[in-house]
Amino acid sequence: MEGTGKPPKFHLSSPKSEKLIRAHADYVEVEFATAFIKALKAYGKSADIMIEAKAKDKAALKIVEELGKLRGFKRINGGAIELK
Repeated sequence: MEGTGKPPKFHLSSPKSEKLIRAHADYVEVEFATAFIKALKAYGKSADIMIEAKAKDKAALKIVEELGKLRGFKRINGGAIELK
């Protein structure tokens, strides 16, 4: 983020259902997350993504684990992903 020297923070959640799009699901869908992350990558800057899900920390660890298995993503520690 300009002026602070820190990366911007984004909140990411999957909708609970098609009708309840403002309610958070238990977990974040990996397809939903990858589309968002790839859009951020186009800017070429680092960003912090805060996971908002009913399953809390389990949801964050699950999405990091799933992303770490995908081509172009590298898990660099317990809760961080680097894009290649």
